[in-house]
Amino acid sequence: MAGDLVILPMDAETLRATFPHWKVFDADGWWFALRQGNYLEVYAGPRSLVRHTLRASSVALLAEMLAVQDFLDSLSEAELDQIYRRAVPVPAGTKAS
Repeated sequence: MAGDLVILPMDAETLRATFPHWKVFDADGWWFALRQGNYLEVYAGPRSLVRHTLRASSVALLAEMLAVQDFLDSLSEAELDQIYRRAVPVPAGTKAS
């Protein structure tokens, strides 16, 4: 039925093949994904939604987080700004950088 949750088998190799621009690995019971290349992590404003390091307790959760990042990567700056403003209300008269 449309809208039903479908859970597919997920493993690290599938993640690496699906998201080749991320380095996926496990350490100390956690799964990590790091973007390949030189990136500057931004902690405020719309660009803060685009993460460069991810940590999850399972491969399935990491896959979900990577899919969200893939979607965010596809957005224009204006679209990213719209999502940010819906998620984090900015006080009137203030512009997020």
